[in-house]
Amino acid sequence: MTEPRLNRALLIWDLALSTGAHQAVYADQLASRFGSDWGFCEINLIGGEQQISDLNAQDCLYSVAEMASEGWSGRVVGVVCQAIHGETDGIDRVLQAMSEPELLLFRLPSPRKAIATSRQPER
Repeated sequence: MTEPRLNRALLIWDLALSTGAHQAVYADQLASRFGSDWGFCEINLIGGEQQISDLNAQDCLYSVAEMASEGWSGRVVGVVCQAIHGETDGIDRVLQAMSEPELLLFRLPSPRKAIATSRQPER
């Protein structure tokens, strides 16, 4: 039996950030436990082209390893329902995702991250 794909989304910027990655694992656990059809729409604007490409090639699935006192365990995270990159997919695709009626909320990067990625290199 094929599991239904998630069809409603929370928009998350730059899942590779530690906070976003942890939120996705917890959201995946909740979605699995309660049969939710909510998921994350991952958007990167600066960098992360390979990450988005890899997510799309894997049907937006990725794995994490967890370490506990009992040892290591692995799990597949399936809560990401879309992976979009501003440069490779285009800003119109980003804006389209942001305006979808199924979108519940945004999780924006911290201002520190946004400032750090928008600085011009010193010459």
